[in-house]
Amino acid sequence: MSTIRYFAYGSNMLTAWLQSRCKSARASGVASAVGFRLAFSKRSKDRSGKAMLVAADDPKVIVYGVLYDIDADEIEALDRAEGSGNGYQRVEDFEVRADGKTVRVTTYLADTTTIDATLKPYDWYLRLALKGAEQHGLPVNYVDGLRATLSMPDPDADRPTHMRAIGFLKEL
Repeated sequence: MSTIRYFAYGSNMLTAWLQSRCKSARASGVASAVGFRLAFSKRSKDRSGKAMLVAADDPKVIVYGVLYDIDADEIEALDRAEGSGNGYQRVEDFEVRADGKTVRVTTYLADTTTIDATLKPYDWYLRLALKGAEQHGLPVNYVDGLRATLSMPDPDADRPTHMRAIGFLKEL
């Protein structure tokens, strides 16, 4: 069976969270998107900010993330989970650096029509990303930057995604 190499940089960095969407997902290492910064300004249908990559003017700026190998037949499930065509677009030849080499991967980039710099992530969403970064040993200064990101409580405590996330976070 063929696989895709996927670069996760938000909540999908947490292995269990991604595996709840794509059972075959297996972490294969850490990678970095050089010349990009992380923002939580992609407008979500739940009215919060989700992670997105923003091209930076400074090539020293880096976004770290996790590489996963996923069975190719699960790409549609990942597209649905990521909202491909509804705020994110799947990119299949995105370049990241891993183990000193350039690697072409699949990732998701926000549509420019969905960007709102005034947004913040919900606290549970940010915690998923933070726990994923810690789980995979991303650089301490990068994890500290995630930890310092401003977030907000989800106004809908009964939101299904919120409740699922809390369940995953309790198990950690």
